[in-house]
Amino acid sequence: MFNKNYRNLLNLIILPLVIINITMEITPLISSQAFAQTRANKLVSLWPRRPPRKPQTSRGSICSISPPYSTYIVWHDRPLFLWKYSGADQQAKLVVREYEGNQDIVWEQPVALAAQKISYNTNTSLEAGKLYQWRLVNAENKLEKITDWQTIQIMPSTERNQIQSELQVLEEQLKAAKASSEEVALQKANYFSNYKIKHQNTEPTNLWSDVLQSLYEINNPSKEYTELLKKYTDEFCK
Repeated sequence: MFNKNYRNLLNLIILPLVIINITMEITPLISSQAFAQTRANKLVSLWPRRPPRKPQTSRGSICSISPPYSTYIVWHDRPLFLWKYSGADQQAKLVVREYEGNQDIVWEQPVALAAQKISYNTNTSLEAGKLYQWRLVNAENKLEKITDWQTIQIMPSTERNQIQSELQVLEEQLKAAKASSEEVALQKANYFSNYKIKHQNTEPTNLWSDVLQSLYEINNPSKEYTELLKKYTDEFCK
């Protein structure tokens, strides 16, 4: 009788402790999953709309994405160059030259094709209002092109400065609201996706190259953000 009562008493003490321990192990897992889902849902709700489809310049396993996309005009004077590559990795060079005059080379940089992107990272920014061209070439032989020349123009100063002021106000408002760096990037990307650029004899379009560049400006993005960005970038090269 004593042993039976003793065992019952131990069960009354031990079982609640076991249940508490199991709950403590499961709850953080459920909480982290719920948090990740909530964050993913919020990112989706803020994500810029899909770009319009346009014919892409493709050469075999590589497709130039941006810039340009839909418009040759870009706001960023240190552009992000993007392409999609599905072949075996190889070394290349990205070359930027002036469009007019002697077409002098203003920047060239070694790059792995599998990286699929590179930022213009020299000390001198590209000049506002000026036309440039860029392409990828063989690392050993500049005359052997990998992509065709892509023409871009850095937005003229007056309009550039206006956008700069509006973006600064937007960023200050978001920081005051304690927005995360990912939310700030998404709101800036949305700004560019809604900004209308007018070309002579053509329909107004939006700054899609600047949309992409804003989205890629995040350091150490979350897994959810990275997955959404990859899917979104793929839309530009279908």
